[in-house]
Formats: sequence, C-alpha cells, structure tokens
Amino acid sequence: MVLRREEVSGERLMAAKEWDERHGQTGLSAWQWFYIYLLFDNTTISIIIYEVKSPAKSFPTPLVSLIALFSVTLPLWAAPVTIFEDPFDAAPNANGWTETPDSRVTHDGTDVRLRSTTAATTLTQITRTINTAAFTDLTLTLDAFQGPGLWVGADDSLRIIADGVTVFSDGGVFLGSDGDTSTGLLLAPSPPQSTGAIAIPTPGDGTLDLTIEGQISGATFLTPKDYFLSHFTLSGELIAAVPEMSSFFLLLGFVIGFTHWQTRFRRRFRVV
Repeated sequence: MVLRREEVSGERLMAAKEWDERHGQTGLSAWQWFYIYLLFDNTTISIIIYEVKSPAKSFPTPLVSLIALFSVTLPLWAAPVTIFEDPFDAAPNANGWTETPDSRVTHDGTDVRLRSTTAATTLTQITRTINTAAFTDLTLTLDAFQGPGLWVGADDSLRIIADGVTVFSDGGVFLGSDGDTSTGLLLAPSPPQSTGAIAIPTPGDGTLDLTIEGQISGATFLTPKDYFLSHFTLSGELIAAVPEMSSFFLLLGFVIGFTHWQTRFRRRFRVV
C-alpha cells in the first residue's frame, strides 16, 4: 500500500482562500487530496477522498471528518493481453508444440505445413499446453491457408480443439469460417484467411490443452495436399482480485480515522 498526499494549488487554492476569509478562518488549507492505491494482480483500485475543511464553529470536527466522497474506481474495461503467440516462423516443436505425426508436419521457411500424401483420410496435429491461470475471457485467432488440390467439405477440415472440445472447424475450401463446408478445386495456394477472435471456455484448472488439426483425404504422393499455418494468438483478460467486504470496511475505517486525524492536526499554509 502506498499513501500519497497532494495539495491543490493555483486557482482552486485561491478560491479556497477567499472562501475561508469570508467565513472568518485564516490559514489556507481548505482542500487536501488523499490517494490510496491498492494493487491487486496488476489491477489498480483507487480510493479518492476529497476532504472539505471548514471552520470548526460551523461544523463539528467529527462531522468534518465524515464529509468525504468515496469513489472506488475499478478499470472501466480490462484490455485483452496476449498470453501466447506463435508466428510459425520455425518448426512447431521449436516453440513448444508436439507434432503428430512429425513426419507430416514440416516448415517451408515461412509457414508451418500440415501435409498428406495418401488417398486415405489422415489426421495431422500440433498440440501444446498453455498456462491460463491468471486469465479469463479467453479468445484465440488462427491465420491459415491451403495448397492446391480438390478440397471436399465432407473429407477435408481444419480444426481447433481446446480442452477436448472442437471450437472451430472449417471444411473444404478454407475460408476462416466456423462450420463452413465449401467444396472447391484450388489450382494455386489460397490467400491467407483469419478465423477472427474465437471465444473459448476458461479452463477450471488454469491449464489449456490446445490442438490444431488438419484432416486431409484424397491426396497422392505426386499431388500432396497441405494446410499452411501462418499465425496463432491466444489472448485473455487478467483476473482482477477484488478485496472482500471485510477488507473494504477495514480500509474504510482506516480512511475515516486518518481523515479525522488530519482534520484535527491539519497543516496551515501562508499565502505569500
């Protein structure tokens, strides 16, 4: 906890001086600001107390101590932060992924390639575990594209699986659209597409098991079919730890007591 005291100056101080003089009080400490900052898991809770000082004969000291405006200011929004990011500029196993089977996961110098060279349906995956204990409201984004070939919605699909649940599946021609099954023949690599932000459940144990999986069928050794992964991002919001009510009232008691002490022993200022 950090306690900081600042005194206003300039026009507001002069206005306070005039107010005091009109009410027969000398010594210029009509306004003081106190700030108490509490830091909880990177989220700042600021309690701002505005103490209005007045002549003792107009307001009893205890009442002056209680004339305070308490405003508990939590962040109006929690900006998402990046938990994990992979531009796929190297082989997945160099950045913590497990390749299954590793013979069908390669890197072409720019992107990660999930390849099939057989007519039978194949599953090629990269998987990893990510610690999400300090985060909530998780979202992920994947940029990907396909190589040439006949992509059939019923047989070919790029999927994202989070904690055993498929959160994204785009079949056939990859359009970055969940649930799409558009069949099409590509004569050249498709342009990269983004899935956009996909909301996923927050793991109860604080650990996310993530899989990116390419299902491919109808390829041959001479005409392989490829999914290319260009960029992946997992984002979330930091969990803010809010004090319990008992802690709040303890803090409130401290603030009122401190304000009362300051009212009784307030500093006097002289205008030069």
